[in-house]
Amino acid sequence: MEDGASLFRPDYFRPSQWRDLHRRSDDPIRNLLRAVLEISLRDATGVRRVRGIRRRTRSCSAAVLVRAEAKRSRQVTALRRDALAWIFCDGGGVFSFRSVCETLEISADKLRECVNAKR
Repeated sequence: MEDGASLFRPDYFRPSQWRDLHRRSDDPIRNLLRAVLEISLRDATGVRRVRGIRRRTRSCSAAVLVRAEAKRSRQVTALRRDALAWIFCDGGGVFSFRSVCETLEISADKLRECVNAKR
């Protein structure tokens, strides 16, 4: 049976809660786990943070650009596959998805549902 406090917790994780998690702690272990989780979620969902991308000023041939895009696409696909495998694997260990979420006080099952909805 659940305790009364869990009945009033929301079923989602708001961006403001994520920011609060980032601000609250100066603990290096929690910061590392938070970074691992954030990178994996970005890889799994395809959401990228774009800051100050520097574009090349020299012109390239179309063939070079096509090859570069194909290589980048293969890398993104591999990162996505690896991130999803980590998120949906129920293996144990210090750096397992469930362990990272428990340390950060995040519901692993709810987060998995959100990732699954984004697929």
